[in-house]
Amino acid sequence: AIPTREIYQAFSLTAPGPDVRLLLCALGEKEAAQVRDLLFNALEPTEEELYPAIRHVKAAMKTQSELKCPLVSGSGSTVMALCSDRAQAEAAYARLASEFPAWRVFVSQTH
Repeated sequence: AIPTREIYQAFSLTAPGPDVRLLLCALGEKEAAQVRDLLFNALEPTEEELYPAIRHVKAAMKTQSELKCPLVSGSGSTVMALCSDRAQAEAAYARLASEFPAWRVFVSQTH
């Protein structure tokens, strides 16, 4: 578990971040590829600095061709990625769960 308080205490509110307007525009136009490329978590650099294992998880996820845009979810200890469909998600799940049996790996779907 990653304590939320610890992340926010170390987080710099003055650090520059991406232009959110670009993401909002892509969302409005329903441009999935642009949305995927523009997703970000401003807390992630702080989380990676305090918990380097996050980099390891993201690096492993990036080796799975089906997984796009691995990100830390919020300030917590969940790393998620996007897939085009459930079959791709399940294929990546099978490989990651096999390669990293200590990890808790899940497939989920949004509507």
